[in-house]
Amino acid sequence: PGMSEEESAAASAQREEEIEATMDQLSSYEKKVELMMGRVEKEKTNVEKEVENLRSLQQTIDKDPLLRLSNFSNQPLPKQALLAASLLAFIRGGGDALSIVTSGDPGTYATPAVAQLGFSLAAMSAYLFL
Repeated sequence: PGMSEEESAAASAQREEEIEATMDQLSSYEKKVELMMGRVEKEKTNVEKEVENLRSLQQTIDKDPLLRLSNFSNQPLPKQALLAASLLAFIRGGGDALSIVTSGDPGTYATPAVAQLGFSLAAMSAYLFL
């Protein structure tokens, strides 16, 4: 109403140009999203590989006795108790073994030394292999 045919055609052409520009922008954004999704997938794959590497490393740490000793604070409490008991019994057994040599009375110290060193060996074995 009130527009001439030329004005109507010009308005229609302008709308078509706007729609085409919007479609171009949409296409551009779709390409950017595809690129981002590709990057996300690539990073997701990298993260999954690293998680698997960390799990493998954790299994290695869990299996290696020396690494378990160095990772003492992260061990469960029963494991910590076994190691502490083993070291305590070893030190006491060593002290009793030294007393055998220095006192000249092996009968008094031999049984406790052997018992404590045996207990130390059993506790260390349990710590390392359980």
